[in-house]
Amino acid sequence: MAQSNASWALSARIHFTSSVMIKKLALAAVAFSLAVLPVSAKDLHFPKKGDSMFTITIPDSWEPGKDEEGTVEAESPKEGVYMAIWSLESEKDANDLGKDIVDLLKDHAKDIKMEGEAQEAHPGGLDGALLKGTAKDKEDGKAIGFFALVVSNKKKAAVIYIEVGADASAEEQAKLEKILKSIKAS
Repeated sequence: MAQSNASWALSARIHFTSSVMIKKLALAAVAFSLAVLPVSAKDLHFPKKGDSMFTITIPDSWEPGKDEEGTVEAESPKEGVYMAIWSLESEKDANDLGKDIVDLLKDHAKDIKMEGEAQEAHPGGLDGALLKGTAKDKEDGKAIGFFALVVSNKKKAAVIYIEVGADASAEEQAKLEKILKSIKAS
């Protein structure tokens, strides 16, 4: 009888251990499936649906929206990345781009500097140029990187402006990269 109690105890322990392992594996599978589920996002048509130059996909968590002038704005949930998209309506708008960038930065940044010459870029099949620069936060002196991607399709031109703060997480930067890769000419 002692032997059957011992074998029962061993059997119960094996059953309990395998039951716990199955539960842990099931929980891990659920966690994994939640991690790979797509994040809810909006496909925005810029400047507007029906007369679109390009589409861009911005996660809902970045709260993308358009103001009354048609400028799209979005910010990462941790506020490490800011994005704005606006149309260039004339040659004067294109010539004033540097001034416009300074105007965007001057309320919260200092030591604003453009870096080098514009670099050719072709996001989503559009023609474009990438301008880069740096600044420092007025309050804490931390670095700010900024980028202006000027894109055109022969009829229209737009600016995709991005600010990335020194505290932007790797996750925020990865989402920004995914957003930029989502640009598709319309």
